[in-house]
Amino acid sequence: MPIFRCSTYKSKERGFTVIEMIITFAIITALLAATAPSAAFNRREYILSSNQEQLRSLISRAKALTLSGLLQPGGGTEKICGYGIRIDTTSATIFKSVLSGQEGECPESGLVGINSPDGNLLKGTLNEMTFDKALTILLKTDPNNDVSQLDIYFIAPDPLTLITANSDIKSATIEMKIGASSREIMLNKAGLIDLIHGTNGE
Repeated sequence: MPIFRCSTYKSKERGFTVIEMIITFAIITALLAATAPSAAFNRREYILSSNQEQLRSLISRAKALTLSGLLQPGGGTEKICGYGIRIDTTSATIFKSVLSGQEGECPESGLVGINSPDGNLLKGTLNEMTFDKALTILLKTDPNNDVSQLDIYFIAPDPLTLITANSDIKSATIEMKIGASSREIMLNKAGLIDLIHGTNGE
């Protein structure tokens, strides 16, 4: 005959109490609140640095194309004298500096006979970029003049560097901003590119 016994053993395992769960939730919330500004700051820094480097690469590419001797005649009657980059508040695109007509030589001190970049913009990921929508782009030429568009020309063989087709302008600055954080690229008449870290707003 089976014998049934009542066990007096009680399990020592138990769940979390309501107070423990509230305290844990409060700690997690505090940690997330503390790290959120850092995450937002890191994202801003990434956007600024990546866009600055991409634009620097485009400017360097336009200059390198001019120095490389890739100045063979284009289509029809055009002659390529160099390359440049057009920058506005939303994008940047490399263009070719084209001399009109079959006759004539590329200019040595200016842009006489050089067509406008309109119609000569190059396509493809190596030749164009769109700035991140979170950025505010400010374009300036010396002495601290705000402009809506920059056309920077590199004319072979030096290359001669011209900013907005004006030989009197000595430098141009492209500033990228998100809130209080910023990066800058400065280009001078010698074609030197200077990356400026700018401010880091938390």
